[in-house]
Amino acid sequence: AETGAVPAARTGGGVGPGTGRNIGGRVDPAGSGDEAVDYSRPFRPQEVTRRAQVIAKPEPAYTAAARKFHVQGTVSVRAVLNASGEVERVIPITGLPHGLTQVAVEAARKIKFVPAVKDGRNVSQWVTIQYNFNIY
Repeated sequence: AETGAVPAARTGGGVGPGTGRNIGGRVDPAGSGDEAVDYSRPFRPQEVTRRAQVIAKPEPAYTAAARKFHVQGTVSVRAVLNASGEVERVIPITGLPHGLTQVAVEAARKIKFVPAVKDGRNVSQWVTIQYNFNIY
């Protein structure tokens, strides 16, 4: 191999032969803009035209065990607010003991929202939701 050789032509800001911002021959829909957009996948908030709008976020109940042991803190979950208006894929990021993580996941599944929009279409969007548990 010749040193100082010019690599093969590429498009976008990626590394290797990929297009857009991707690596190794794969296509990144958020890259150069000339690839087809997969509207069936969940989008990150910065990728949508209008973010999902939460209209009701039920609060989880404090469990008796958590109250007994004076557990306080925050449970964070990641979820998909889908294009059909349903919550799916609720995944705990940070949790608390004595059932508080589970009640937070259950509360997140009951969120009511208006779906996100991208290019005039309802789409699914990833969100991070936090529930604070404090004993007063």
